[in-house]
Amino acid sequence: MLTAFPPKVEPGARYNTGQACEILGICRNTMRKFVKSGQIRPKADKGTFRNMFEAKELTRFWQERI
Repeated sequence: MLTAFPPKVEPGARYNTGQACEILGICRNTMRKFVKSGQIRPKADKGTFRNMFEAKELTRFWQERI
């Protein structure tokens, strides 16, 4: 279940999947479903090619869900 409180993020910051899940109050499988369905859009880290989530994207996603 998505947290009822606005995400506490630093403007301009990027968060890995685990951090983004903790901020939003959801598990990794739920995050995976949201990414796959296009409801939240990660950016690939140029060094590791892992998903990273920008603070503004986490906030946008949360606002659309609440």
